[in-house]
Amino acid sequence: MGLFRRFRIRFIIYAILVYITTHSLIVLLTRPGKLYFVVELKHDTRYDIPTAENIPGEKQRYNFCCRANTPVLKNPLKTKSYYRLSSSHEGDAPHMYIFSAHLDVENNVVDILGTGPTLQLFEPVCVFVSGGHDPTSTTQVAGTLQALHLHTYPKPLYTTLAVHCPVPSTQLVPSSLFIPPSTLSPWTERIPVQYPAHHYRNFTVCYPAAHSDYANVEEMVQSMSINSILGAGKAFLYNHSIAPSMKPVMDYFIQCGQLELVQARVPEPVVDGIHYYGQVVVMHDCLYRNRYTSKYILFQDMDEVVVPKKDSNWFTLIERLKNKYPKGGSFALMNAFFTKTYQNGLSASMKDSHIKLLSYYSRHNIHDYLNRSKYFVIPRTVDILQVHGALHMSDFHHVVVDVAEGLLHHYRSDIKDISLTVDRSVDRFSSQLTESIRNIMNCIRGPW
Repeated sequence: MGLFRRFRIRFIIYAILVYITTHSLIVLLTRPGKLYFVVELKHDTRYDIPTAENIPGEKQRYNFCCRANTPVLKNPLKTKSYYRLSSSHEGDAPHMYIFSAHLDVENNVVDILGTGPTLQLFEPVCVFVSGGHDPTSTTQVAGTLQALHLHTYPKPLYTTLAVHCPVPSTQLVPSSLFIPPSTLSPWTERIPVQYPAHHYRNFTVCYPAAHSDYANVEEMVQSMSINSILGAGKAFLYNHSIAPSMKPVMDYFIQCGQLELVQARVPEPVVDGIHYYGQVVVMHDCLYRNRYTSKYILFQDMDEVVVPKKDSNWFTLIERLKNKYPKGGSFALMNAFFTKTYQNGLSASMKDSHIKLLSYYSRHNIHDYLNRSKYFVIPRTVDILQVHGALHMSDFHHVVVDVAEGLLHHYRSDIKDISLTVDRSVDRFSSQLTESIRNIMNCIRGPW
């Protein structure tokens, strides 16, 4: 009995030491006949650059009706889409409509996104506020203005703007900020400062703003399902205008932790004068939200799928490309239209069961990479995003992926019946895709 007891005590001590060594640094101190250890917590890794080793498993399958097991997330992140920055002269157009503000923890700078009249220049000032509803302190600093939308012709009336404001070393953690139109003007609305989330993932998908009362349940379920199979950890969808009928499917993905909905209603004075419902604004917002929490970010539309040709998932594809192009900061996939006019190779029951993606394999010609390509980025290598490419920090560059490695499948109903090629590269995901879509639709609408 004594031997068993000593063995059990040693086993417990060993288990404790194994746990501690994986969570802390150990300093050993010795004295004659005795051994002491001091546990020192490891550094905070919340803002470390994500790697394959410190990112939790990404191949999460949808839990069957996870709605019942997962609490509803607070959504959207804020109650207002754009904050109006008034001009210093009454009756003038505003200097800027502000969409969001994000702390860059590595450079200790707050990046503020929005839109303003093209070619307009002004000298921004940021007033940082610490504390909640009852501010405890404020600090005023000069910011710099940057135009982010560069290549749209003809030039829109409104363009994407960023204001970059350094956080003083003496400043308490800012909870919100003001941007007065001038140093003499009254303060405008307070803008909440967004901080990085504490959950790492390999891939984040950023969809553009849904508009015109978007109501395509089938398309959204197919897109979210195939992206999850390929490696997506979470998707961000921006809401300019989504139909009420989409609420059940969006609630499902939100409660499964697969989707975050961000309100992005473009102000009426701006909507007809800005590129595609503020597409470049929301692209940068998604970049800033995820630059410290996602190893890679993919920008794509809901009717597009990035399909690896040699690999079973995005991670294997991009890691292999990174080894080939060590200074690659973004990886663009060329676009090919797939017609939705025909539904080939599926049974009648599958066609009626929202699994139509597998039947769209009639492909049109592949476009040049400057025409409709979409891309992955390594977040902190990027300076400016454009719809079909990116400008990088020094030493990094844009990589165009060979079509033998991967292709952007773009599913359209308006493709003419000319020069069509059979491409069934999505078929290898058919079993997983069918199971995923059936489970999701069962949860949303009940058994088929």
